[in-house]
Amino acid sequence: MHEVEERSKLLESPVRSEIVAALRRRQALGGMTAAELADRVALHVTTVRFHLDRLVQAGLVTSATAPCGVGRPRRRYALPTKGAPAG
Repeated sequence: MHEVEERSKLLESPVRSEIVAALRRRQALGGMTAAELADRVALHVTTVRFHLDRLVQAGLVTSATAPCGVGRPRRRYALPTKGAPAG
């Protein structure tokens, strides 16, 4: 019960709720990067990453490395699918 309450508290944040809603709308497209989410919710990418980290830790959002050419690998965030581990 404690875990459910903690997840609910995380979603009381308007920013986190907006992030989850944006991910829900883009779920069929394989999720979004932190930069894409930052543009969508009109916040700095560092702020969005902070909220994403909390959501991933709680299992409300998944994170995976996306293939890229050069530079730092990008992470794509999505809502967990049933039966898939978060993280």
